[in-house]
Amino acid sequence: MRTKMKHVFFVQSCITYISAMSIINELDISKSDVMLLCARKFSAEFEPNLRVSYLPEGFNESGFEFLLESNLFSFLTRHKIIHSLDLVINDFIKTQVFTAYLPHTNAEVLELIITHRKCKKLCLFEEGIVYHYYDISKLFSHFSESHKSSISTRIKRWLTYPIYLDRTMAYRSYKTFFPIPIYVLSSTLMNPHPQVSIRILKDTYVSNSPSNVTWENSHIFIVGAEVEANLIDIDDYINVISIFIEKYMNRVHSTLWVKFHPIQKHQDDILRILRHKGIKFAIFPSDLCVEYILLLNINITLYGFISSLLLYGALWGHQSYTLIPILEQTQSAYVTSFKNRPAIFDKLVREFQ
Repeated sequence: MRTKMKHVFFVQSCITYISAMSIINELDISKSDVMLLCARKFSAEFEPNLRVSYLPEGFNESGFEFLLESNLFSFLTRHKIIHSLDLVINDFIKTQVFTAYLPHTNAEVLELIITHRKCKKLCLFEEGIVYHYYDISKLFSHFSESHKSSISTRIKRWLTYPIYLDRTMAYRSYKTFFPIPIYVLSSTLMNPHPQVSIRILKDTYVSNSPSNVTWENSHIFIVGAEVEANLIDIDDYINVISIFIEKYMNRVHSTLWVKFHPIQKHQDDILRILRHKGIKFAIFPSDLCVEYILLLNINITLYGFISSLLLYGALWGHQSYTLIPILEQTQSAYVTSFKNRPAIFDKLVREFQ
């Protein structure tokens, strides 16, 4: 008798939820066989009959890495977290095996999912702008190179996971994963690689989330996590935003919606400069998915630095502008920080001068 397959999707953002639901619909997977394993306490108007679970306590804000202080007890804490994650998965799959659907494999929690004893297949799916970089092998570089680790690295991993040896030595099972299917939302990602099989989803999932706002012809400023990613200093970031606001007020007289990244730590500083400039603005609802707004409306204008939302906006027929030119004109030291971006980004996203 053939073992029935379950399907575990790692979801940490709106775009990963859209990708996951698009895959489920296209492959006609029964919702009773699906679990969304969510990070960041991600919430949405989930489809009925979907199993929605969350990562156990112990992972950082992004949900990708352990949130541990380096001390004598972190060793035991790590094992407690691993065990808790296994319990979440085991409670769903019971005695069955599962396919893991992940945005990439270069994070501790994602490694733990694909090296679970019952994981028999791996699929990757589009997460954001990273999927449009040229070398897509970086999405699974740590994963595919793990068998080449030095002896000292392997020993360190064995000591880290002494009761999970099949995880640390799991390259023997990785071999069955290649070529890895990668599900993408558009044909712009067509970079060939011998270890992957790119599959373009025919239809993009859209949830008709209710909204009291008419978004057609609106202007949205995407405040990303550039400071938190150490791409730019907060003072210089504020300076660029200040210049942008002055230029915007001279050209546009519509309300500027401000969308903050979930891990943005300088919201008060940014709001202070907006109020100081006297611009008419409103904070974009945190529980509303920008991607849905872009898919369901027309003629939206987006502004930001290097957010994937700028790229998706342009791909879906809207106007997107990057503030990088202002940064390069005023703070040339940061040019290299933002230089490594996909060619498709520069092709579709306009420069805000």
